[in-house]
Amino acid sequence: MKKVLVSMFVCFAVCLGLVACANKAVLPAEIVGRYELSFASGIIGGVSITEDSYEYFELIFEKNGTATVRSKASGIGASEYEAKGTAVYEDGKIKLTTTNGSSSVTEEYTYNDGVINYRVLEEGIIFTLSFTKAE
Repeated sequence: MKKVLVSMFVCFAVCLGLVACANKAVLPAEIVGRYELSFASGIIGGVSITEDSYEYFELIFEKNGTATVRSKASGIGASEYEAKGTAVYEDGKIKLTTTNGSSSVTEEYTYNDGVINYRVLEEGIIFTLSFTKAE
């Protein structure tokens, strides 16, 4: 009887593991691709931002749910940023979790017909970013 219970437990554990692997994020084909900044407007810490504030700013989504955020500010000596993470799409929303070094952050974007929007309204930070799918 003990062997039967152990076998059932092992079988159950293996099944749970297989279900977990099968539920890995897969993004719909319409989401997959590279998106470039097409609009930026707002204020961050008293500084106005527009799309001219960036040399480039892009979001890259892979079918397997991996994502990359890349940007470089405009101007001499401007800093570059790159973070890798994961994306989950559901009901017109993309939840993007990126990790850079030891910090991790999850942001929620809206998706509609090839355009991704991100809006922040917090103390000292008010901005809207729009990204359009690159051809």
